[in-house]
Amino acid sequence: MLPWVVLRDFTDLLFQYEKRGRHRHPEPLLRGFGEALEDCGLMQIPLIGYQFTWEKWKGTKDWVEEKLDRVVANEDWRAVVEGARVYNIQTRRSDHSALFLDVRPGMGTRVGHRSFRFEMAWLLDGGCREVVKDAWGRGVEELQARLQRCGMKLQRCGGDRFHMFGERIAGLKKQQMNCRGRMDLQALAEFRRLETELVRLEKKDDVFWKQRAKWVDGDAMKPDVMSYFNDIFTANPAVSDVADFFTSIPTRVTQSHNEWLDRPYDPREVRDAFFAMFSDKAPGPDGMNLGFYQQFWDIVGADVTDFVLECLNSGSLPAGLNESNVVLIPKKQSPEMVTDLRPIALSTVVYKIIAKVIANRLKPLLGDIIYVSQSAFILGRLITDNILVAAEVGHFLNRKQLGRVGRGALKLDMVKAYDRREWTFLRKMLIALGFQDRNTQLMERNSVAVVFGVQQAAKDWKLEKETTVTCWEGNFAEIYGTGHAYIYYEVFLLPNSLCTSLERIMNRFWWRNGKDGGGIHWLAWDKLCKPKKFGGLGFKDLRAFNVAILGKQGWRFLTNPQSLVARVYKARYYPNSDFLGATVGNNPSFLLEEYYGRSGPDLSQYKALNWERCFYFSVG
Repeated sequence: MLPWVVLRDFTDLLFQYEKRGRHRHPEPLLRGFGEALEDCGLMQIPLIGYQFTWEKWKGTKDWVEEKLDRVVANEDWRAVVEGARVYNIQTRRSDHSALFLDVRPGMGTRVGHRSFRFEMAWLLDGGCREVVKDAWGRGVEELQARLQRCGMKLQRCGGDRFHMFGERIAGLKKQQMNCRGRMDLQALAEFRRLETELVRLEKKDDVFWKQRAKWVDGDAMKPDVMSYFNDIFTANPAVSDVADFFTSIPTRVTQSHNEWLDRPYDPREVRDAFFAMFSDKAPGPDGMNLGFYQQFWDIVGADVTDFVLECLNSGSLPAGLNESNVVLIPKKQSPEMVTDLRPIALSTVVYKIIAKVIANRLKPLLGDIIYVSQSAFILGRLITDNILVAAEVGHFLNRKQLGRVGRGALKLDMVKAYDRREWTFLRKMLIALGFQDRNTQLMERNSVAVVFGVQQAAKDWKLEKETTVTCWEGNFAEIYGTGHAYIYYEVFLLPNSLCTSLERIMNRFWWRNGKDGGGIHWLAWDKLCKPKKFGGLGFKDLRAFNVAILGKQGWRFLTNPQSLVARVYKARYYPNSDFLGATVGNNPSFLLEEYYGRSGPDLSQYKALNWERCFYFSVG
């Protein structure tokens, strides 16, 4: 016989003492369940902890507790997995406990020393505000010194008062355990009081560990990573020695643009930048996240605003303000080289705010400064425009088979294009575009570094030795697969058969019972696709979603006729009319037929949609 183990809710008992409250369990059922386990050669693994795993009418005079969940295994399995233990993990959101089968007892994890991080869970405790208020003070210290002192006091007090949830929860559970089994009114009332307090503490504990899940250090990788980035961040003077190139750049920044950019910064811009970002983003080297500033803005806001305005209006940054932690996001399942990792810089909040204020001021001008062929990262432009233009160019090249004059397309793979930034090249390019030259090189260097999110070292772009290297792991298929699939939805009309197949996969995954994929489909798929407020679960009708996204592209042709893709399509297919009055003509591209149909714009596919099921899609 093969070794095997079963862990599940058996919905039956072996002995009378496995039930407490109300009626006794029928004896024939006890004998039948015991005989079934004996016939299968299964024996129960002792349960560590509370001996009841299911309860009903908790905290009332009708309270019932039973041991319905258990782990059983045969002798062969127990011989292979010696010392296996089963723990009862009591939960509050289900009537059943969670059972943990530990097949490697004693194999704990080492927890290393962590630097200071502001805990979002502290915000749920009123004492945190008093600690911040007392630590911040109103002296003449620099902002960075105040932040450091505030962090030290929060860490000292937080260890004693705010995030020792485990000990406090364990103490309350111990008190609650003493109330179990007692049916007098006083004990039941005390049980309910402890239950309310446990719910409050466990909410704080959830917030605490949700934030901690983002913090994973990888010191072992530091030497290889440092060597790699020290190499690519070393300045290369030959790159910037192209004077003729810069003289060919047309000036696109006007005097009015420069006057807009050079006006003094005001406090409203700083405050808007602080409250426009998410509060629980991963912090930088100082450990403070945006939640700290947003929650205690009435205490720290004035000092932080003055500091940011001084940096912006003077054009200089204090030493150490732009230090960052480098996070490495794997690009594939098993990264083997540093090039398999995507670097993300985690800067201090104040530095990020300085960058965001400058970026917000520059954002309205980017559409006038950056050429129309750049369709990504610019307000009002879509990256899918380039896909449509490339498809039309490819279609044209495929059609032109004859003639003396040949044409071709060149695809450039710019490896690490966003990781290699040459300071002198950026400076000369900005000046060539028409940005005003600053009075000092330091002012210009800091301004450009903040605008482009560059973490610049003192001389030659080398990383500081103090930089912390962090590596995150995740479900790469989901991360990258989802993004690529969305691009297909925006550009291509997917076949009905493909949409149906994908929906069936989603449906089976939702209703499956275990790894075998079986399970009863209790609700039709079209019901699940309804919005939650109408009784559904908000799943997407993939066909409707796909057509709605494509309809958005046609709408952009009508409302934004000056975009590059709209002009390309107009010149090729409807030079004397608009999108709705176009004719397909001979040999249209595949993408054009998706939008127009075989004989012209086909709006029937949009009219036939069940808009109640797709109006809530965020396609903007």
